[in-house]
Order: sequence, then C-alpha cells, then structure tokens
Amino acid sequence: MSDNCYINPAFFHPFGPYTESTSPPRNTDSPVYQQQYLSPPVEYHYHYHYPPHPHFEYLADMPSAPKRVHWNDDELEARRTPSPAFSTGSTASSAGPITPDSWVQSLPQVYAHYPPHQYNAYPVAQDPYVKHRSHASPSSSTSSPSGSQIHPLMSPAAHSHPSSQPFVWDVSLHPNQLRSHLSSGAPNAYPIPSATLSNPATTPPVASLTVRCTLLPWELRVHPTKTFGQPYVTVGDIFAEVYNMLRTQVSGTEFRTVCAKRPDVQQRIEQAFFTRCSMLDKRSDERGKGIRRVDLLMGSLMFAGLEVVKADNSLLLILRPMA
Repeated sequence: MSDNCYINPAFFHPFGPYTESTSPPRNTDSPVYQQQYLSPPVEYHYHYHYPPHPHFEYLADMPSAPKRVHWNDDELEARRTPSPAFSTGSTASSAGPITPDSWVQSLPQVYAHYPPHQYNAYPVAQDPYVKHRSHASPSSSTSSPSGSQIHPLMSPAAHSHPSSQPFVWDVSLHPNQLRSHLSSGAPNAYPIPSATLSNPATTPPVASLTVRCTLLPWELRVHPTKTFGQPYVTVGDIFAEVYNMLRTQVSGTEFRTVCAKRPDVQQRIEQAFFTRCSMLDKRSDERGKGIRRVDLLMGSLMFAGLEVVKADNSLLLILRPMA
C-alpha cells in the first residue's frame, strides 16, 4: 500500500503498539503511523425544553395511583463514603477488590480491640403505627438531641417477632424491596407508602444522626437526601444510607483487621460472600467486584430495628440472622 493513498479520517484509527488488529501489518515508516492521534473535541448537546402538555391541568385532576418512592440510585452511588470509625480507611484498596482468591492466608497476630459500647436504650413507643408529624422542623443540633425517640416503624419493639414486624427487609437488597406486613403476617404486595418514608426518623427531627452496628467497626453519618427532600433525616433516608454503607467495598487492610479478631471469621465471610452472589442474576460480575461490608455481617441480614443509645443519642442498628 502506498503511503500517499487516501484515508477517510472519519473511519480511520491509526494502529499503534497498544492497538489490537487482525489486519495485515502496516508500514511503520509511514508518517500516518508515526503521527499522534488526537480525539476530536466532544460537543455537548443540552436538553431542549418543550412546552407543557396542553391537557396537563386536565390530567392533573384525574385520579392517580398511590404514590411510590422513586429512589435516586445515582445519589446512592455517589454517597458511598461514610466516615470510618478507625484509621485504616473505609474505601476500597487501590490494588483492586478483595476476593476470596486474593485473601492473605497468613494473617497478622495483632488483634484489633474495639471499645465496647454502653447501649442503654431510651424507651421507645410500643405502637408501631403511631404517625409522626411530617411538617416538623429539624432540631438546631446537628445530632440527635437528648431524649429523642426513634420512629415507631423502626423501633426494636415493633420488630421483636418476625410474624408481627411491620415490614421485612433484607439489608443486602435495595430499599425498594421493603415490603409491609399484613395482619396475617404474609408479605404485602405493596411497598411502604412514600408518606411514611418521608416522616422524621426521630422525634424531635434532626438534621443529621449517627448509626452504628456492633457487627461492623464503622459508623454511619446520615444526612437528608434528595430522594425525600426534607430538611430533616427521614425514615427513608436511614434505609437508603444503611444500604449505601453496606454496599461499600472492603479494602485489604480493613479485611485483615476484621479477620484478625477471630480465626473463624474468614471462612464465614467467604460463605456469606458466595451466598450473596449466588442469589443475584449477574453472579460473575458481582464476584469480580469483591467483598463488601454487607458480607462482614456473616448472614445477619434481617433488619430488626434501631435503638436509641442514651449515652450519645446515636442509633444502634439491630440485625438478626435470616430465617
């Protein structure tokens, strides 16, 4: 082929040492081969704004189906960096995701001691169906004020028995899988109403709060999300942020720190990891993403309530094994 032949720039991609090709080798002395290929500038096209529908007012007056929450998945993805409770870091290792094949077999003989928490729960309401005022304003404090109460829907008393709990939630699943219970105990086909999820998580309402779990060394700081658009932390905000935190990948340092506490932890985490991946449609893709914090729960995935800690007015996430 002559070097002077015509090349259509719209379809030509010069071959280089990092480009795979099944075509015959090109003349490396050609100036086309040696030139630096620069991508053309990207043109951004903004969305056009169309006029409103001429029958919009008519449609607005028509009866509509019950409102449902449209969870903002982009927001969940963007907020997967809760504050760690220890200094080893909370983000995934730069060396790649931690998978069972890449685990270090010889763990260090240094045990991480976490200070025990004094959980003296403040009494919570016994009726799980007491409605909270949704028009309340958040407290001026950035954390739960003294004497706060958790929303009855999430109180441990409401989830003391699986047959009587107001809803069922496997925390490894997206919050849109939340399903309320009928009086007979059978799962309802409808999700929790959006009006309930928009209620304040605590009374009085707060602009932020802290959630802890005895099974994990991290603490979660919850703030209002755009999904519910309230100035205070809502019931739905807690569900979304708990799921968000548990989906975070575990770094190698974090994994070794957790496994150093007990010799049998690594095997149980491995079992939880493969069990979770086997329940998903894209098993191989999820396995390639590595261990997540939800796997460190080792099968205790059933939501069993949130308890107010009197010492610092944080919330204790209670979980129990799946039935």
